[in-house]
Formats: sequence, C-alpha cells, structure tokens
Amino acid sequence: MKKTLLPLIIVGFISSTSASYGIVQAGVQMNYNSYLLAGNSQAARYAGFTYGGFGRITMGIPLVLTFGIGGYVDAGTLAKDSVDLTLLRAGGELVLYLDLIDKLIGITPYARVGFGYEGYKIPTAYVVTGTTTTASADAVYRGTSTHTLLGINKNLFPAVNIFLEGGLVANSLSAYIPTALNGTVTASDITTTGWRVSLGAMLWI
Repeated sequence: MKKTLLPLIIVGFISSTSASYGIVQAGVQMNYNSYLLAGNSQAARYAGFTYGGFGRITMGIPLVLTFGIGGYVDAGTLAKDSVDLTLLRAGGELVLYLDLIDKLIGITPYARVGFGYEGYKIPTAYVVTGTTTTASADAVYRGTSTHTLLGINKNLFPAVNIFLEGGLVANSLSAYIPTALNGTVTASDITTTGWRVSLGAMLWI
C-alpha cells in the first residue's frame, strides 16, 4: 500500500506547484528601448523597438526559488530624428525567480542579469572625394553589453507564461570606420546607458 501511495504523493506535489518547476524555457519578447550614446564629448538619444528571444535551463528549490541560465538575442532599429541605428545584442544571462511569492499572490517576481555582445550600424553621410556628390556608408560600433532587469511572470496555462520586465542597459563599444569614410569623418568609441521595458511570452516545460 505504501509503495502505491508514494508515487501518487509525488505526482500530486508536482502538479500542485507552479509552472516554474519545468526545466527548459523558450521565449520571445518585444522591447521598447531608450539609449543615450556618448562619445567624443557629444551625446545623442536613440529610441525604438527591438525583438528578441531566449532559451534557458532551470533548477531550484521547490516552492522557494528557481535559477535559470541560458542565452539571449535581440535585434531591431532605434531612431533619432531621421537617423536609424541598427542594433544586435547576444549573450548569456542568469535569472532568479521567487516562487514563494507566486504561491501567495499567483505572480512570480524575478531578476535577470546578462552579459554579451552588442553592435550598432549607423548610416553616416560623406562627400565623395573629388566630387560634390553626397553618399552614405555605415559606421560600425562593436563591444560588450550588460543588462539588469526586474520583472513579473504569470502562468496562464500549463507550461504557458507571460511576463513584463524593465531595467537598465549599458555597454562600451569601439568604432570601426569603413574605407569610404576614412579621412572624411571621425568616430570615437562610445558608451551607452539607457533603459528598456519588455513584454513577452514563453514556454516553461
């Protein structure tokens, strides 16, 4: 009798817990970003939407907290006046879910910290040598990026979750000037500070 009851007790315990007791996460999200780019004693603010995805492996202490580790990627376009900045971010991150709070109010708060690569392409106008013709080439910036985000996660159905998060983003990028711009424009390394707010959905299985 005891051997029969034990599996039933284990199954009942697992089914009574939140979705955070899956071990694999796969999600997508939409981000609104506001970045201040600073370099060469100048600063400019760019804003706009990026779109991304992530995958993680999770583990933790049942009913208390869950840790996750994995990778992310974000891409999109930010704008300042009529100038568009093309952005790509990719890297690794850690996430911590407070499952104890989920048991009390049905929503799980979490923190998300990441580090990785970030790159920009910014169209730059120049005058073709020996002519009066104006052309454009992309100035490229590449470097490292970090983000620190706080959010809330809501389990809608088994394995299906939605989340809302926001926080700070910062990076340090080096300038790479294409041949067409050599001798016509100068570009310094830049640092970026800013914030983003994100809405997304994920499977947690």
